[in-house]
Amino acid sequence: MQGHLWTIVPHVRDMLLPPREHGVPWRTELEDPSVGTIRLTGILSEVPGADRLVIIVHGMGGNARKGYVTRLAHYANALGLSALRLNLRGADEHGQDIYHGGLVADMAAAVASPQLEKYEHLHAIGFSLGGHLVASYGRDADPRMRSVAALCAPIDLDAACDYIDHPKRVFYRRHLLTGLRGCVDRLHHSRSGWLDESKLSDVKLMRRWDDLVTAPRFGFSSARDLYSNIGVDRYLTQLAIPTLFVFANGDPMVRGAAIAPALTASNPNITIRSVAGGHVHMPEKTGVLKESLKWLVRHG
Repeated sequence: MQGHLWTIVPHVRDMLLPPREHGVPWRTELEDPSVGTIRLTGILSEVPGADRLVIIVHGMGGNARKGYVTRLAHYANALGLSALRLNLRGADEHGQDIYHGGLVADMAAAVASPQLEKYEHLHAIGFSLGGHLVASYGRDADPRMRSVAALCAPIDLDAACDYIDHPKRVFYRRHLLTGLRGCVDRLHHSRSGWLDESKLSDVKLMRRWDDLVTAPRFGFSSARDLYSNIGVDRYLTQLAIPTLFVFANGDPMVRGAAIAPALTASNPNITIRSVAGGHVHMPEKTGVLKESLKWLVRHG
């Protein structure tokens, strides 16, 4: 029950009393082979004189203004780190495209952007699906990317999908699907030729959504094909930079703690930490956000 409370209560708090906004708009562009030029946006908060910057990536259905993302940026600035809160493509509600947890092209474009050229040391930290993405980026990262951290990230995407699709998790699944539908509803018509929206009205499972939307958009035959190709569980031995995985013991959406022990033997670059809390939200007393930022700096 505590895991549910630590997932839901902070989410409601941030809706009613969001953390103070700070930073300036950021943008860059990348070329996608299927849909052409895509604009990426975010919020950049810089610390004068800093030579380190952390890229913060939201979870599924989130964006750069979510409370947990904004709060982490505040902590980063307080520790002397500049921060870029990155919107994955389509998350900023401008209808550019949709994203998935292995879309490292968005990370690569952010790292290569002119605004980040001056930073000699880069780090990344992602929540949930964003955590999976930054861990995936660690396979072949820019040399300036020193370390990454994944909080409450699904590791085995196929198993994670089975878990969230269980009838007991219908509340959370509806929340995720609502966010995903919003991205699709805002898609520019010129970018949605691959999509048959008539099939989406009765979608109630994440796997079905990925079968009908995510897989065809990115050239995969099915959700299972998508997961087997992008899942970071297949590439753990290839993570080339220090990578921190943080799992919350009470997480009701991602069953990460159950597989955490298996990760420790796969790669000396991997560090595992388990804490109390819910999905992307942990009690302040654990200090997990600040400690994760400090870990990034110590390991890069």
